[in-house]
Amino acid sequence: MTDTSIEATGTVHRAWALRLLWLVLLVSAGLAGWLAWSHLHLTHGVGAFESGCSIDATFDCDRVNTSDWSELIGIPISLYALPVYAAMAWFAGIGTRDSHRGARARGLLTMLAGLNLIVSLYLLAVMVLEIGAFCAFCLTLDALHLLGFILVVLPPGGRRPAIPEGLDLFAAAFVAVFVMATTFKFTAIYGARLDRVALAEVMGDAAATPAGVAVQTEARAGAVTRLPSERHDVPIDKYDPSWGPRKAEVIVVEFADFECGYCRRLSHTMARLREKYQERVRFVFKHYPMDQECNKRLKRQHHPSACEAARAAICAHDQRAFEAYHDLLFQNQQHLERSDLLAHAKRLKLEMGRFEGCLDGDGSLEQLREDISHAGYIDISGTPRTFVNGLMFKGAASEALLDAAIRAELGEAEVKEDGRVVSEREVVTDKPLPPGETPMVEIAVDGSSFWMDAVEASVDGEGRARAVARVAPHTRSWTDAQAACQAAGKRMCTVEEWMTACQGAVPIDDDQSGSVLDDPIEGRSYPYGAHYAQGFCHDSGDKDRQSSVPAGSKAACRSPEGAYDLTGNLQEWVGSSPEDAVVMGGAWYYDDQASCGRSGDTYGADWSSRTTGFRCCADSEVPLSGSGLDLVADNAGLAEGASVPAFELNTLGGGRVTQDILEGKVTLVAFWASWCGPCRRELPALSKAHQELEQRGFQVLAVNVDKEVALAKRFLGGGTPPYPVLLDPTSFLMGSFDVVAMPTSILIGPDLTVVSRHEGYSEERLAQVREEVEMLLKGEGHDPG
Repeated sequence: MTDTSIEATGTVHRAWALRLLWLVLLVSAGLAGWLAWSHLHLTHGVGAFESGCSIDATFDCDRVNTSDWSELIGIPISLYALPVYAAMAWFAGIGTRDSHRGARARGLLTMLAGLNLIVSLYLLAVMVLEIGAFCAFCLTLDALHLLGFILVVLPPGGRRPAIPEGLDLFAAAFVAVFVMATTFKFTAIYGARLDRVALAEVMGDAAATPAGVAVQTEARAGAVTRLPSERHDVPIDKYDPSWGPRKAEVIVVEFADFECGYCRRLSHTMARLREKYQERVRFVFKHYPMDQECNKRLKRQHHPSACEAARAAICAHDQRAFEAYHDLLFQNQQHLERSDLLAHAKRLKLEMGRFEGCLDGDGSLEQLREDISHAGYIDISGTPRTFVNGLMFKGAASEALLDAAIRAELGEAEVKEDGRVVSEREVVTDKPLPPGETPMVEIAVDGSSFWMDAVEASVDGEGRARAVARVAPHTRSWTDAQAACQAAGKRMCTVEEWMTACQGAVPIDDDQSGSVLDDPIEGRSYPYGAHYAQGFCHDSGDKDRQSSVPAGSKAACRSPEGAYDLTGNLQEWVGSSPEDAVVMGGAWYYDDQASCGRSGDTYGADWSSRTTGFRCCADSEVPLSGSGLDLVADNAGLAEGASVPAFELNTLGGGRVTQDILEGKVTLVAFWASWCGPCRRELPALSKAHQELEQRGFQVLAVNVDKEVALAKRFLGGGTPPYPVLLDPTSFLMGSFDVVAMPTSILIGPDLTVVSRHEGYSEERLAQVREEVEMLLKGEGHDPG
């Protein structure tokens, strides 16, 4: 007999059918394994995994394979078929024998084939009634299950064998349990591995950001905050960039716009939270560009480059480089033109043909519109928005608030009935620099080597710059700073040197403009790392009520080489000449904008204010002087009651005036600039006040601080104000009065002493100034209260 056998029970069976069943089981196992593999990558991995059978909205394997029905107790449902196939293969092998044992094996084989068919029919109903989509691989598997059942029940006649007992059943059960345990163990290990590498895969080129410093911190109890009570059902798409376990207990969803300043600030917070909770919390990023080009929900235009930037990020995600690209976009928000987006992709070594095709194709736009549609479901009207398990936080929510929400959802923080919860604050435990003069530090990066003062400088009695830790640094103009560095045997740092020390990479003049200040940042954004950490530097203070802190007192605000306070505290003068002079790093009130890329060249080299300091550089190390410190007192501008310094400035009309013009009159010195919006309202109002009070001994002096006189003339439109317009292109007079914002007005009495100062413009503030002027004109003096 070649294709039939006669059983002891009298049943005729075709042996070829059972042998064909082995092939059916082998193909079925391959399909089931592929579905399980796809499920693991779709639910635990990142990026654009291609399962190979997502054709359209109707035939979408990925949608079926990531639905709630795709798992049972955390195991891909297709894996449960593998031990069944193993048992069926065992019984099929025995069932080909012409014996009573073979008959019993075929009996159990019939039961298992029937079970497969019943499960297939059930899951087919789920696809139709619950999911609303079909999986082509699943349908193929269903067809194979039907074919397998037919092959098993094919033999005609005879009675159905009894359910077997004994060795065959034990052996089949052993094989099934072994296969099940092996596959389930592999699933757990591989799924955990995908969770661990998910963040690394989505980050892209880790070398794009130089290393920062390892700052030691500890968590301590913070303020009591209140969590929202309303929860939102936030849609999440399989293509959304995400970090952490897909089945995490807590899911944080962020809607952001790459051109939004508050979104940039939130991005730093999210990066730190991801680092803290990456093993336990899933973080999802969704796009909501405030750009009418793609977002038709907006009533007006906000960010004209946001749509294309979002599409570029989607295309970077397609090449598993989302986080690195995401960071570059937020790091360089002023560089979001198409040429910039392509340059960012080249920097990350993405496949440019694929990237540009994606950027111009319909796929990235459709994904973007899907996110915008999801935002509409939950009535989002602006960015950023953050959801912690559906609890919504508007704006750039603080790290402490979001951390409290996450800990509450993890069950690690007690939440009162009214939503109150105690937040945590991160406290730096590193020790600051010890008091005293500090040696220079060497900055050696990418072949560039120079020496830099470790802290911001003070000036001693001999006019020398001294790098003294735990002493408040001195405020100086570029001109004074250059003289102090030269007296110490050093020089001013160049822009390139300062940026190299701060960002850990040599800046590149990408656009060949002759300046690196208008180019994307090459390295980290802050001296301590890529992302902003509130409290690491002195950069979150109040502009008017606070000032700089002693140099080197913020232990975390340092570069790996040991340069302290490069960002925050005082913005530092750099540049090798007055024409190149700029301030870098921001001051104590700049928040996350106090960064390695922060620069300002608005004012001239003679500008000095309570916000401007400096440090020195040298080609080789300059040893400590060894002499006593003997530091001079620091005078940042003129306080009330101080006498006006001597000055001599040109006027817009071609004349020249000195401080003598102030004698015997009540004078309002109004500092303004062509780029100042409020100045356009202030100057006409001052013209009226000048004309009304001039005969009584009052005058206005408008001091323009633009570096080019043509800008002032263009601003005035060819008109001639009724008061003198003085030109202060080097910002000497501006610095003498400690002016840090436009417009600022200084009221001076007839005795040439400072009476009061006023920043900004409003009708209420002008009315206050007029009251003070009236009192001075009446000889009543000024009442500070």
